[in-house]
Amino acid sequence: MNPAEYPPPPRDDAQLHTRRDAPGAACELFLDDTVDQHTAPVRVRGLADAQGGLLVTALAEQQQAEAPETVPDWTPQARAERLEVKRRETHELADRIGRALAAELNDRRVEGGGWRHRVAPVYFVSVALEHPSGMSLSLVHEGGYRKGAAGRRLTVRGGYPTEYCGWRAEPVTVGIDTSAASKARHIVRCLLPDYQQTFGTARAMQQRVQQETRNRRALNRRMREVLPALRAFAYEQPHDIDARKQSNWITVQQRPDGSTAPRARCSGSVRLTDDASAADVLKLTNVPAGLLLEILALVNAQPVLEGRVLPREIAPHRPELPAAPRVVHV
Repeated sequence: MNPAEYPPPPRDDAQLHTRRDAPGAACELFLDDTVDQHTAPVRVRGLADAQGGLLVTALAEQQQAEAPETVPDWTPQARAERLEVKRRETHELADRIGRALAAELNDRRVEGGGWRHRVAPVYFVSVALEHPSGMSLSLVHEGGYRKGAAGRRLTVRGGYPTEYCGWRAEPVTVGIDTSAASKARHIVRCLLPDYQQTFGTARAMQQRVQQETRNRRALNRRMREVLPALRAFAYEQPHDIDARKQSNWITVQQRPDGSTAPRARCSGSVRLTDDASAADVLKLTNVPAGLLLEILALVNAQPVLEGRVLPREIAPHRPELPAAPRVVHV
């Protein structure tokens, strides 16, 4: 070892603490940085020369301390990191597929163009192509457990409104590794004809269901004005309360002080039809006798005459008029 190749380290604002026994003997130097309290001590190994200096031979401990610790593969942290890397790679792949396929459909002027893609935040390839008319196509990787080319295919389905419950177009599959032009040709040829036909039926059903919902909402509001005790059943969802089909009411209301107040003359429930044109079921309980007669009178299509017979004035008797003379002209 040539000592000239290893000059002593610089002594700036740090303090050097050395320990050496004799010239040529091994020694250690500790460099404590008094300026930065967060810096780890540096341990330097070297040889002491005859003048008491230090010949640096290695400087490794701080570099080892600064090196990131490797996390074992079996820990939950390592597993979470692997899943996050996989999710990011899958998301990038789905974004490339959706962007290229949307551009290809727009170039072909499918449904007039205007397609755009949206990637789902999941751990498998899932991308949706949406059109301004409401049509949509979903591409999902469902056969990842299969081997070979069968495990590299995407299932393509047509999207329908939530109100639709009829027949739907059969899904098709396209290869993940195929070009965007090949995917677009297969979708346009095998999926779009049936999808366009069924989507028109679905839109008609959606409009009908939405109109029925508006009708039920309006009738429920009018029923609540007539009978304020009317309320929804407990199992009704909050977003369905205004357009609900079933309602009920009770005769009394419980007050905070423990007392009760009358709310209706009887208890009951009502269930409307889908289009709110009639009540499918009307059930009344605890109906008083007088109210029962009133309800039956309203229900009767041919109401019974009530009251007493009163005499009325009759015009005086008039004699029968004589026959008119018959005149014959000759």
